[in-house]
Amino acid sequence: MFSDEAAFGLMSDPKRCWVKGERPTIPCQTVRECTYVYAAINPTNGNMTSLILPYTNTIAMNIFLEEVSKRQADRFTLMFVDKAGWHTAKNLEVPPNISLVYLPSYSPECKYG
Repeated sequence: MFSDEAAFGLMSDPKRCWVKGERPTIPCQTVRECTYVYAAINPTNGNMTSLILPYTNTIAMNIFLEEVSKRQADRFTLMFVDKAGWHTAKNLEVPPNISLVYLPSYSPECKYG
């Protein structure tokens, strides 16, 4: 399985804009509201496991791995992941029927998206 996370949400930053020959900075409040989707797909049969979680951290990754483990209980799963901090954390709890395989740090030829 190949796995990754994506953030969906609102991220606003003040920018300069053109207004009749002037470039004022527009004051605004920076808002960062995101929801994260964790997903893993099996390329051989198209089966996908996904969860919507509030954070990208080790706790959320543990929840995701547990869900994948339950859905793949009848088989051993190799899960290919990048080297995000929550994928390599010391307190990451990888279930016994899953083994994580880390992609090289810079590997455009290994993109799976």
